[in-house]
Amino acid sequence: RFEHWKADSFKLWAEAVAGWRKSEVYQLYLDMGRQSLETNQPIRDIIQNRARANQAYLSEHEFNIIADFNRQLHP
Repeated sequence: RFEHWKADSFKLWAEAVAGWRKSEVYQLYLDMGRQSLETNQPIRDIIQNRARANQAYLSEHEFNIIADFNRQLHP
């Protein structure tokens, strides 16, 4: 859908991307990635630690899907 918007209207595409980047899911993805980098732990360990601490987390599959999606968003 993002690609369709990009073809029709760059402005609409940019607004959609901005909305995505404000979303809770994207923010969680960023938090988990930052935590992984700061602690030098694989995302799998971050997921396990967050699950044990009853914190919100994405599954490894979800995290990887979002990473792939974000790579596709660059114009």
